[in-house]
Amino acid sequence: MVQVIYRLVKDLYMFVNKEGRCSDCEKIKYAVDTLGNVSYDRDYFEETVMHVEMDVLRVSIEEDIRKLCKGSVKVTGVTLHFIASNRGIEEIDSGVFENQSIKLKLDLHNNSLARIHKGVFKNMPVNELNLSFNKIVTIERGAFENLPRLYILYLNNNYIKEFYPNSLINTPDLLIFNMTFNNMMSLEEKHFLFMTKKEKVGIDLSYNELVQVHPKAFDGIVLYSVDLRHNKLPEEEFFYIKKLRCVCVVSMSVF
Repeated sequence: MVQVIYRLVKDLYMFVNKEGRCSDCEKIKYAVDTLGNVSYDRDYFEETVMHVEMDVLRVSIEEDIRKLCKGSVKVTGVTLHFIASNRGIEEIDSGVFENQSIKLKLDLHNNSLARIHKGVFKNMPVNELNLSFNKIVTIERGAFENLPRLYILYLNNNYIKEFYPNSLINTPDLLIFNMTFNNMMSLEEKHFLFMTKKEKVGIDLSYNELVQVHPKAFDGIVLYSVDLRHNKLPEEEFFYIKKLRCVCVVSMSVF
């Protein structure tokens, strides 16, 4: 019964909203998991626009796709998990995930993304965002905006050389920031003001190329832990880092 209702609502929505289709982009093969009487039910679709109007457990892209075009994702029903990992995605247009009702996790790890455009992730209730193991070099200013419930951001295992503090705007609950295994070279003053002020935060910057950390790089937040192992920081940079009131890992020593 759940499957029948879902398909009826979906077909009606698509009929009314034909202008929302992305005619220039390739079709997306995806699955939608809804809660059944005993376990969950899965439906498969192949369309240029992913329409999800009912509350569902999970939406997952099932086959490789090179690009997610603006307008190709229409998630209006509460969706707990959106999974698009290991799908060879090279580009996501600005606005693709704007105003999408993805609540718990958005997983885009292990794709081929090189640039995160401004406004890709905007106005969402998502708790966890995973962009690890891509090929990201550039993150534009305002790439992440108005994500008031984002707790964890994974950007590890990419090629990021510069990360501007204003790449994240209005992320007041961000608690864990993982940037390990990148090419970061320096940290600016108050670099992490985009993180939460409500609790102690955790930052992982190990295995980068850091040669300079501003003495006030961590001002404005309360640290629980910061990992700076396997960087290229000179000894004089350690002086103030040792005085931070947190679990601070520099080189192979714990202070």
